[in-house]
Amino acid sequence: IGEAPAPDAPAVGSLTVLLSGREGGALPAAALHYAEGRLLPAAGPLADRM
Repeated sequence: IGEAPAPDAPAVGSLTVLLSGREGGALPAAALHYAEGRLLPAAGPLADRM
């Protein structure tokens, strides 16, 4: 949001991951109304990547 950083600016920031705690990864239908919600099923379980 706002102005683009200078090319030599340090990379800083954070990422927040919200977990629902749902077993099986089934999302409520309302989650599929958002682009992020539609991407989650394609990502698969996080445990597969550890």
